[in-house]
Amino acid sequence: MVPLTQREIAWTLGVNPNSILRAIANRNMITLRGRERDSTHPLSDEKIRVTLKEVFGVQIGRRTVTKDRKELKIPSSKIGDFMYELA
Repeated sequence: MVPLTQREIAWTLGVNPNSILRAIANRNMITLRGRERDSTHPLSDEKIRVTLKEVFGVQIGRRTVTKDRKELKIPSSKIGDFMYELA
């Protein structure tokens, strides 16, 4: 399975990228990349940032990770039960 951007999917199907956005909004896909939650080894925001860069090539700031974590109502790794190992 090869990951595609919304724009690539839209171009392949010959539709507007907004149509793809509406079609996939609030939907999830279970893949082999996913991992079970491991609350015994919570990741810090910095570790999440580094892992995203190393494993997925995603360049993102620690503050962005923190903002997104808070938006998703995921507690900090300093509090207890949180992020799971990504790799």
